[in-house]
Amino acid sequence: MAELADTVPGADTVTYTPADAPVLRALLHCVRDESGQAALDVLAERELEDSAASGAYQTPRATGRPDGPLAHPAPRRPYPARVLDPACGSGSLLAAAARHGATGLFAQDLLPVQAQRTAVRLRLAAPEAHVAVRVGDTLRADAFADLTADAVLCNPPYADRDWGHDELAYDPRWAYGLPPRAESELAWAQHALSHLTPAAFAVMLLPPATASRASGRRVRAELLRSGALRAVVSLPPGAATPLHIGLHLWILQRPQPGGGDRQTVLFIDATAEPRPHDPSTLHGSANLATRSRGGRAPLDWSALSTAVLDHWQAFDAGPAHFTDQPGTACAVPVVELLDDLVDITPTRQVRVTPPSADPAAVAKNARHLEDRLKESALALAEAGAHTAWTTADEESRSWRTVTVSDLARGGALTVHRAVPAARGSQDTPLPPGQAGLSTLTGRDLATDRGGRRSDPGHPRPPRRPRPRRRRRARGMPTRPAHPPDPARSRTPRSLVPRGLPVGRGQRQQRHHRLHVAAYRPSAPAGPPAAA
Repeated sequence: MAELADTVPGADTVTYTPADAPVLRALLHCVRDESGQAALDVLAERELEDSAASGAYQTPRATGRPDGPLAHPAPRRPYPARVLDPACGSGSLLAAAARHGATGLFAQDLLPVQAQRTAVRLRLAAPEAHVAVRVGDTLRADAFADLTADAVLCNPPYADRDWGHDELAYDPRWAYGLPPRAESELAWAQHALSHLTPAAFAVMLLPPATASRASGRRVRAELLRSGALRAVVSLPPGAATPLHIGLHLWILQRPQPGGGDRQTVLFIDATAEPRPHDPSTLHGSANLATRSRGGRAPLDWSALSTAVLDHWQAFDAGPAHFTDQPGTACAVPVVELLDDLVDITPTRQVRVTPPSADPAAVAKNARHLEDRLKESALALAEAGAHTAWTTADEESRSWRTVTVSDLARGGALTVHRAVPAARGSQDTPLPPGQAGLSTLTGRDLATDRGGRRSDPGHPRPPRRPRPRRRRRARGMPTRPAHPPDPARSRTPRSLVPRGLPVGRGQRQQRHHRLHVAAYRPSAPAGPPAAA
């Protein structure tokens, strides 16, 4: 019990009373009938629901199983002995590392229930391994500050703006630059690198925006220049929570002093990996993004893990001799990635053409367009084979013009007056006797169509512009009702003394009235008033 209390955080404070005997008996029956892991998951999920913890995403079991891409960072080398997970969650990654043969398992999580869940799970999965699980904020209060692990596996929280940007501005872990406030994922990546031994690997599951956001381009550039970033793998949607987007796997390696420079980075686009009973291959990525969660076919993790690990093994064995696979994997020089954006999205680096382009469909469409072009060319040649246009010569001088009223008066045509049609009504048909005859509309006359031609010798006189009428506001009198008051009239600027402000306020108007009164002619002096 003492060893268990040292392994499971908070176990020393748990006490039982005789009243808890029925609950413990039911728990023992659940462990015996199902398993200890099943009982642990049920209790932990219930505790998470009651605590209303947010931002806790569970790593899929398939991602962390022994043949998963997260569990084995270096397949050609002996498996690391000491493995660290700084954001352990349910502990699935460390459990997979224990099945591979890891003997030292270190974990930390902010939520006490997740830390306790990881500790119990690791005790069940690897009873002989050394397990150390701590509770606390990993970035602000690192419980394993002096630990150097042989590997780091982590699925950190996403989009956490309160990760301690101001408090940790001068932290020595930021060897590749201070992560911006909105780039908590880059802080986790540098935290993982700080806990690695030289040449050791770290595998992290990160959102796709971390590879392309403009705020983190400087840190990404330093990771590329130093050779710490070795590979980026894009997973298909549904591989991990959140299921509607495809997450990325970052494979990091701590630079070794005196080691060779790493000139290339591996990019693997696994978004188009086939699913069971799904015939689509290249078009799978487009279908995956549009399927609903209930209708999405399960991922073929065996095929996905095999494809990713095969490419990574070939690249790790010899980056200079790696053979690119068009549309799937390629090794890109670091110099080509150090541009203004430093975008390390695998889809942008791997796919030259859109994934929805089908060569057979493109060829069929090209043949169809070629046939249409040939038909158009033949039709144009036939249209140009007609005889030349004949001129009117002297006949145009004998042409006469006639007005519509003259034709109507002589019975040569009938004028139908246009009547505004109601909504939903149909056009009025012509009389039976006039069916099939040519019709001349007002639009034809306005646009000189339908046989009416303008004579070049007698051009139409220009249209006289209609004078604009000034509209008077309703109620405005046509002339002033009384003569203007000189005291209220505005004083000319030339009569205002210098320094006196001119404006429309009450103060200026008072000065104007005084000024006008001063310039009025005074009345002749009369006889003095009688006392």
